Amino acid sequence: MRGLVKICKILILSVINVIALLFGALILLIPKKSLRLRAATACMSVWAKYNCEILGVRISRTGLRKIPKGSFIAANHCSYLDILVLGSLIPCAFVSKKDVSSWPLIGWLAARAGTIFIDRASRMTIARTLREVKTYLSSGTSVVVFPEGTTNNGVDILEFKSSLFKAPVEQNSPILPVSIVYSQIDEKPVERDEAHGVAWYGNMSLLPHLWNVLEMKSIDVRVHFNPAILEITSIDAAQARKLAAVSAYNIVKEGCYSHF
Repeated sequence: MRGLVKICKILILSVINVIALLFGALILLIPKKSLRLRAATACMSVWAKYNCEILGVRISRTGLRKIPKGSFIAANHCSYLDILVLGSLIPCAFVSKKDVSSWPLIGWLAARAGTIFIDRASRMTIARTLREVKTYLSSGTSVVVFPEGTTNNGVDILEFKSSLFKAPVEQNSPILPVSIVYSQIDEKPVERDEAHGVAWYGNMSLLPHLWNVLEMKSIDVRVHFNPAILEITSIDAAQARKLAAVSAYNIVKEGCYSHF
C-alpha cells in the first residue's frame, strides 16, 4: 500500500513539474527582464505550494507578516524541502550552489525561477553573484540565501558565511532572518536523533532520501520571520558584512529555540 502511495505521489509530482516546465518556457518569451523575473518568482511560489501539498508538508508561519520588498532573506538550511517551504510562503529568488544547475529537470526549473547560482570556490563568480543579488534587491525582488553554505543536520545551525551579506549592506536593503524548524513527522515530534528523516546533509544521496520522504504522510514545519535588520553601523565595509552575518545568525538561532 505504501508503495502505491509513493507511486501516486511521484506521478502527481511529475505532472506538476511538466506543467512548470511549460510555464518556464513561456516565461522566457517575456521580453522585459523585470517582468520576466516577477512572473518567474510568482510561478515558482505556486509550484512550491503544490509540491508541499503533495508531499504532506504543513507549514505554520509566525512572526513578521508583511515582508519588505527587496529583502535579503537569511535562513538556516537542513533540507531541499526548505526551498519549497520558503518558496510557497513568499515570491522570491534563491541563491543556490552551482551544482544544482546541472541537476536533471530541477536545475532547469531553478534557472527559470530566477535562481542565482554561486560557486563559493571562485572569487570571480562570487563577485558576479553579488552583482546579481544587488540587481534583484534594487528591483524589489526578495532574495533567499542560506548563509551556512551547506545543509546542516537538522539540529545544529552552522555559522553564517558573510560574503553575500555585502550585497544588502551596500544596497541598504532590509536583512530578514528566518528560522525554520521541522517539528513533526507523521504527527510525532522530531527528536534530535530523528532529524535525519527530513535533514539532507553530508554524504546522503538525494534519491534514497527523497524516496523515504515520499513515504511520510505529513511533515510539520514551523517558519518564524524574525524582525528585519534595517541598519548595520560600521566604519569598515568588511566589518559591516561580518557584523550583519553574526547578527542574522544569532537571531535565526534564537528564533529556532525561543519560538518553537
